[in-house]
Amino acid sequence: MYIIPAAIIGGLLGSALAKRLPNHVIQKLFIIMVSGIILLNLYNLSQII
Repeated sequence: MYIIPAAIIGGLLGSALAKRLPNHVIQKLFIIMVSGIILLNLYNLSQII
């Protein structure tokens, strides 16, 4: 239910940030976000088990 709006907002924010920030900052931000998502998924998995 929230996936489509989150993808649209993320795409708009991502393109705006990509125009303003250097590539190395975008790469670090991407790594931080992916790491956060992985940690959240691991936490949710631990709650199920």
